[in-house]
Amino acid sequence: MTLTHRRNTGRGGYTFVELLVVIAIIAILMGLLVGAAIKVFSGGDKVRVRDELGQLSSDLVIFMQDRKIDIPPPSMLLLREDGDYSAATNGANAALARDSHLFLIKMFGNISFANMDWNGNGVIDAGFVILDGPQCLVFFLGGIKGNLGFSTNTRNPTDNRQDRIGPFFKFQPKRLTTDPSGFSRYNDPWGTPYAYFSSYNRRNGYEKYYASPGLGTDCPGLVPYYKSTIGNVVLAAYDPTQVNHYNPETFQIISAGPDKQFGAGGLWGPGNPALGAGADDYANFHRTRLGTP
Repeated sequence: MTLTHRRNTGRGGYTFVELLVVIAIIAILMGLLVGAAIKVFSGGDKVRVRDELGQLSSDLVIFMQDRKIDIPPPSMLLLREDGDYSAATNGANAALARDSHLFLIKMFGNISFANMDWNGNGVIDAGFVILDGPQCLVFFLGGIKGNLGFSTNTRNPTDNRQDRIGPFFKFQPKRLTTDPSGFSRYNDPWGTPYAYFSSYNRRNGYEKYYASPGLGTDCPGLVPYYKSTIGNVVLAAYDPTQVNHYNPETFQIISAGPDKQFGAGGLWGPGNPALGAGADDYANFHRTRLGTP
């Protein structure tokens, strides 16, 4: 019997240089994949913020219809849990206390005002608290604690033993920021609270309570956006009585965008593009970022 010896002509493995080439190719592909993923997720946030701005706007309208009120919810609200809106309010807050009292009657009708646990902490707190625009947005759409809605008890909307009205918008708890007063603001996809301005159903009525304490430290310097002045008046500073606002009779909701910095607001539109900080803001009155009018 003749034995035939076969010679193995196959390769036993890769050379060191070939391994380096393979590793380099894998690294390049991983870099491309990571870059594509970043673009996808970044684009996802932009889509998400546009969707949320639209949803928040439509839910505010649903809230108004449900509560049978004909004015947009205020963007500043004074709340007292003891119900005495005539007490402990200095001259600067007297008008706000009166207007808040009247709006709560519009909103709830048969409300008794006394012993309202507005922040849901289980006790009736002394004094009063003033909600800024971002807090008002959460309060009206989310109700007690930002996600419990309000009670069907017409005398006491904070009664947690009754059926609920709302919430009108489902706020994600991890994106709610609550301050020591117990009231929350809702952060956009990049972690900055949405700004909210109400026109109070008056054409260009944004002058009412937009200023201090207004938006506090969350949106410093931001004022409602307008597209032109009345009679081509040249303004040295924002004068809400002399401008034509976007959404002149409803409300503005604004996101600070990816850079987490609000623009200054004010005049914006064709011929007046947003520049620098705030150029990436988003708002419910424009379909894309404000840097691209």
